[in-house]
Amino acid sequence: MSSENYLQVTDLTVKYGGLLAVNKFCMTVKQGEIVSLIGPNGAGKTTVLNLLTGFARPSGGRIDFRGRDVTGLPPAWIAANGIRRTFQQNSLMFDLTVGENIRAGLHTRVSTGLFASLFNSAAFREEDRTMRIAVDRVLDAVGMQAQRDVAARNLPFGDQRKLGIGIAIAAQPSLLLLDEPAAGLNPDESAQLTALICRLRQDGITIVLVEHDMRVVMGVSDRIVVLSRGEKLAEGTGPEISTNAEVLRAYLGDGSWAMPATVDSEHNQQEG
Repeated sequence: MSSENYLQVTDLTVKYGGLLAVNKFCMTVKQGEIVSLIGPNGAGKTTVLNLLTGFARPSGGRIDFRGRDVTGLPPAWIAANGIRRTFQQNSLMFDLTVGENIRAGLHTRVSTGLFASLFNSAAFREEDRTMRIAVDRVLDAVGMQAQRDVAARNLPFGDQRKLGIGIAIAAQPSLLLLDEPAAGLNPDESAQLTALICRLRQDGITIVLVEHDMRVVMGVSDRIVVLSRGEKLAEGTGPEISTNAEVLRAYLGDGSWAMPATVDSEHNQQEG
């Protein structure tokens, strides 16, 4: 399998009644890339993530992941085979601790049953040890080891966002889809999120990011794909997208976005 077609989306289309939510959308993601999917409100970005993860069924088109057609397969199969996602709204178990939330994200790796746990079998003890090691690995990855025993409901909002990412990476996905992880974060929290996303890529996770915070997008993206009214409007690097006249018209017409004045120079310095 070539890294060129790690994730290949071809002519993906979905209709809801008479509404064409996504129309012949195409996207390629290489292994190890961070590709951001941006666009005005209602452009179809989250719908694309729902299609990629099986939470929505396409009306047409095809999704290939690691050389296999996964179009329309159930969410559980897609998750078990290496694609995980976060959601715009926190999906945490607020009465559980940080560590317990992470452990819950490892449920697909549990093989021992109730009988083994009741009798504290050797197999159960070994699996429990493996799980504790896995939880530690995730807590280290998202920088939350010190909050292991804190109830999720008592975390600051930015840490709740980090915990959501931790749950998503607990089962060691090869492709992670992040749906507006910076929503509601302050600038310091957004900077921490940017650093976390870059670390996840260094750990070998390929990432598709849906995000409105353009500082985060410009800080992490290898390429940016722009959606407008369910169709791909443009694709390119950060500097290319930030100066694309069609993209600027689409965003400014929607009134939902303005490129930060310092983004281009910051990005170019990083590239240089």
